[in-house]
Amino acid sequence: MKSFPIQTGGLTESQINAIASGSTLGLQQSLLANAGQPALTVLAVGYVTSSGKVQGVSLSDGNVVQVYASGADFNSGTVLYREFMSRGEPICFTGLSIGAIITSTSGFYGFCENLDGNDESPMPLLSYGLSFTNTFFYGFRNCDNYRPEGSGANNDNQGWVHVVAGSLKTLVSLKFGDGSVVQGQENIEVQPWSYLRLYTDGNTEYILEGTNPIMACHNANMDLNPQGRFYDNRLIMPLTNDGITWPRSGNVSAPFDNTLVNYYVRDGASGDFTVSPGSPVDFDNATGATDSDYEPDGATRVLAVGLISAYSGADSAGLEASPLMPTSAMSQVVAQPLFIDDQGDGGNSGIAIASPYEGSATVYEWNFATSSLDVAYVVPLLRNNVTVTTRNDQNHPAAGQVANETTTGSVLLDGDLNPGIIIADVPITVVVQSNNSTFQDLRSQNGTTASPIVNDDDETLSLGYTPPELKAEIVEATDGLLYKRTVEGIIDTNPEQGFIDYNDATGGVAIVADTWTSIPNDGAGAFSNDTHKPTKINQLLETTTGQIDPTELDLGDTVLIRNDYSINPNTNNAELEFRYVLGTGASQYTLETTIGRLDDGSGKDYRFSLKPDLIYMGDTNTRDNLITLQVKLSSNGTLTNAGSVIQVIKKNVHGAEKWIKA
Repeated sequence: MKSFPIQTGGLTESQINAIASGSTLGLQQSLLANAGQPALTVLAVGYVTSSGKVQGVSLSDGNVVQVYASGADFNSGTVLYREFMSRGEPICFTGLSIGAIITSTSGFYGFCENLDGNDESPMPLLSYGLSFTNTFFYGFRNCDNYRPEGSGANNDNQGWVHVVAGSLKTLVSLKFGDGSVVQGQENIEVQPWSYLRLYTDGNTEYILEGTNPIMACHNANMDLNPQGRFYDNRLIMPLTNDGITWPRSGNVSAPFDNTLVNYYVRDGASGDFTVSPGSPVDFDNATGATDSDYEPDGATRVLAVGLISAYSGADSAGLEASPLMPTSAMSQVVAQPLFIDDQGDGGNSGIAIASPYEGSATVYEWNFATSSLDVAYVVPLLRNNVTVTTRNDQNHPAAGQVANETTTGSVLLDGDLNPGIIIADVPITVVVQSNNSTFQDLRSQNGTTASPIVNDDDETLSLGYTPPELKAEIVEATDGLLYKRTVEGIIDTNPEQGFIDYNDATGGVAIVADTWTSIPNDGAGAFSNDTHKPTKINQLLETTTGQIDPTELDLGDTVLIRNDYSINPNTNNAELEFRYVLGTGASQYTLETTIGRLDDGSGKDYRFSLKPDLIYMGDTNTRDNLITLQVKLSSNGTLTNAGSVIQVIKKNVHGAEKWIKA
């Protein structure tokens, strides 16, 4: 058989293998991010100052976290630090440089220290899961001058763009929003996992692109003495058509003309605006979401007919920024790497949480004495002033907050909070900040300890991952609304089934021979018990008449009734009958039975207490009317009722599983 040479374009076999391996890794990382796993992907240090500190949290037990000093070391497999960590355990690595790589077997995320004298602001770790080949962003504040490598006089301002290549060599360019190149910064070759710094030239929109996926972050600097004051530290995100942030002092940008943006605010406000390149839209003015301190009501979701980027510019403490978080990259286990100081309001210290869906988030803090997690706060994630009747209503985000705020949805910050994690039953975006950094030392590499990174009311976006056993199941029902599946576990804290026992204290009631006599039940007996009643049921008995009240049940539900009463006949061998009277008017009907002869003598009690009866809610005539219990005796006598226990059996119950509106 004739063989043909393989055309390789001059590449060696090792180069071809490296490209194939890099392409495979890039695809894998992209799939992880789209599945809400950005903290499970390869992480990189976008910018860190001389301390080399990176403070983060393990997101799972049995986690192997590996740190590589550089992209070259990552390519060669040369590990600098290897740490085995528990879920929620914090660590502060030291001695890292810009471009260092961090990986984990089951999720890790944190922030890099940026510190120059009294100027500070943490920089979030880059995530390869949030990489892109082309994005569009706004250089927000003090990005005025092109000053490469700190050239120019003191007090000059500049913006820095920090780029780390992915698994493939790439050519990187920085352009203005109109497509013109910024100061010749075009087609700059960057090797796999290597670092590049670019420089802005004005507070304006920029295009950042690579021929292969890159990850990036941005910060503004001023004074340049020597490194500059750090603020507006934020990730540069891939473009999206669906994301959530808090609009305070931010802008919305779009790379294409006349991009329609629909917005939905947590407090019920909604509307739309149009954005084009060169004309960024003032986010909070356009939406009315001017809440100053990441309060829940300011959480805003944007759904664009096209692609956009956006950010929150600053809270009341000023000088920071956090980007719009794509909903596709939101996770359910999110890192909270900081010590949060109980000082000031939400503009100084706190945790802001938002989600596309209603749910709940539990904030855990690391207990340094027990080396385990403790529950610190449970934060309801709810909408405000929104009644969900249509799918469009569900576009309003749900949100909550832990801070010293009194706004709707805020949970009071009660004392200092240790680092830890946030676990939610829905995907979330999280912004954290602290007023102070003077706390105890943390675990560091190789059995050492280190002081925590400096943070001073610098709001910072955090990332996470979603383990398969926690992943929320959201489905669209036949009514067009989204529903979330919940499973309470073996012990259902919100049961739909259960019973109520009504113990009667009426005492003896005279029976007239051959006459139907209604059985009373006032529920006032000492042994009445509603501890285990169904959550959605208030009452199953009208205690003024003793009639069963099925009106809170659903059609198809069933009740089991176990009555406990005694009959004392005046004549031996009297015949006893029992019946239920159901329905109303012409549709009234009875269910009756003959109990039998009371033939063991007169003047004594005959007790009937063990036989349950079943009644199903087959129609509204049965469900919507009270049910009367009656007895008839062939002689005079006395009735004494001990009570009735009524058990509800729901039509649709699968263990403790429920579907609730999301």
